[in-house]
Amino acid sequence: IVRRAVGSVSRLEIDAAGRVLATGSFTRVDGEPRPGLVRFLANGALDRSFVPAGGELLFAAPNGAPIVRRSVLGPPENDGFHRQLTQIARLQEDGALDTGFAFPATLDAPRANWLLAAPDGRLLVAAFDANDSREENLKLVWLGADGRRLLTLPTVFTEYSRYIVLPLDATGAPVASDLVIAYPLPYGRPNVIDAAQLLAGGQLLVAGAFSRVNGVARPGLVRLLADGKEDASYAP
Repeated sequence: IVRRAVGSVSRLEIDAAGRVLATGSFTRVDGEPRPGLVRFLANGALDRSFVPAGGELLFAAPNGAPIVRRSVLGPPENDGFHRQLTQIARLQEDGALDTGFAFPATLDAPRANWLLAAPDGRLLVAAFDANDSREENLKLVWLGADGRRLLTLPTVFTEYSRYIVLPLDATGAPVASDLVIAYPLPYGRPNVIDAAQLLAGGQLLVAGAFSRVNGVARPGLVRLLADGKEDASYAP
């Protein structure tokens, strides 16, 4: 008995050449193997020159080099078993792995949010450094085009409000009101930085489910100076 699920697309990115990168739960496109990642030309045709090594699309830089998340086997540990690791990789024009790209080992790769690419090739990510044991560990980090860490902004984001609990009645049906809580669920803190825009002079407009930035009330939106301090003149 063979049962096949219907494929789906979960994310689309368009590069500077107008090509479309798509990721999702599919294995073949137009009859050709494309396990979860495919690129289409600007006219909608399958880009057969791009045969990716696999992975979930995270970000497509303007130069067309996709950043992907892959599951790989780590080195053998003391018990002889190989643990599954999350690898952040960049793909080349033909889809092969770019061995010159290395994501910082101390950043929490599985939950890093890729925010933007600067005109000079730098990449901005939001990631826990090194873990989510404290809200203050969530950082904005500038990476070089090769993935190496260039600068970690000292900005501190606190008082998260990501989780929403929807109360249920005795039958399991939702009741009318929602209760927003900080994060007392035992699954680790969420990455609450959702988006960023690069402004003139290196300033950043940052949005997410935070309430305070550097101890100052900035519920969900803050403008940062190039050094990571909040812009006191902008209080949305």
